[in-house]
Amino acid sequence: MLDGLDPAGQPFRKCLHILQKLCASKMMLPSSYEVSGKLSFNSTDAIAYGGFCDVYDGSLDLERVCVKRLRVSAAGDRALTKRSLCKEAVVWKHLDHPNIVPFKGVTFDPLQLVSKWIPGGELKEYVVRGSSQANLISLLLGVAKGLGYLHSRNVIHGDLKGANILIDANDNPRIVDFGLATVARDSDSLASTSGQMGTTARFTAPEILKGLGRPSKASDVFAFGMVVIEAFTGRVPFSGCIGFKAMTNILAGIHPERPIHPGLTDQLWTLTQQCWEEEPYDRPSIDSVIEQLSVPSSISRWVSYSSMTTEMLARYSTRLVRNQLSRTGLKFRKRASPR
Repeated sequence: MLDGLDPAGQPFRKCLHILQKLCASKMMLPSSYEVSGKLSFNSTDAIAYGGFCDVYDGSLDLERVCVKRLRVSAAGDRALTKRSLCKEAVVWKHLDHPNIVPFKGVTFDPLQLVSKWIPGGELKEYVVRGSSQANLISLLLGVAKGLGYLHSRNVIHGDLKGANILIDANDNPRIVDFGLATVARDSDSLASTSGQMGTTARFTAPEILKGLGRPSKASDVFAFGMVVIEAFTGRVPFSGCIGFKAMTNILAGIHPERPIHPGLTDQLWTLTQQCWEEEPYDRPSIDSVIEQLSVPSSISRWVSYSSMTTEMLARYSTRLVRNQLSRTGLKFRKRASPR
């Protein structure tokens, strides 16, 4: 049905939209979507637990894979869960980009989604671990490019956050978890895969929290701005607040404070704030985000937490204070040396 069509073209998107609805209604997938080969598990215990699934370390023939087993709490829920699996599989199967986790297939008994194993872990863990003298701007650029690829296919992720960004062996970010992804048949028509219940409030745009709209490209950009915070702090946005308080902050137009980090340039901070604009149409497109992150003057080397000395942090903090005082007309005075 999709062979020979340009993945970026409208005919492809319309066919994908139809296929998604058909597979969900029939609770079936083409045989090419199912796992081919011997699937086994390297441990009987799950290595992680998501909102609606358990994650296992597995092997597909000789290749290490990640197995996401969807949780079914009651017999009546199996049909709904199977529909969700079919919808997610249709979206994921047709994505091919270096910043997207590759899809391997599904199984129906039990209900599982199988993908390539990404060894570096989640974004937050990677940043805190300081496992590489990586360029954090380049890392965020990779996330933006992955999101830009989705948007070029008219796919809305709907749940972008650090937990859904994995780092591969080459320090490249890869976006995963398309359980909330939507496929646009055209600019005005979206086919949701699973609604909004699983969306993390800390990363959610105000219009979604208010119930005024469905996930969109603009709400994905809002979430990207929150990913910037997570990347530069190693913590989720509003980490000092419970989820409900974080949600009320977003609804009130209160955003995270600027992290103290030498790699966070003024240009990037301005861009991050633009991603949080109240009105969706005031936010930059992801293509604009990519363009700004690609400007050499905006890129600065990221120093891992493990290598940041107290002296470096003190110098950077002093500079921030001096800049803030200068805006208010006050002068910064050094403490006199003891005699």
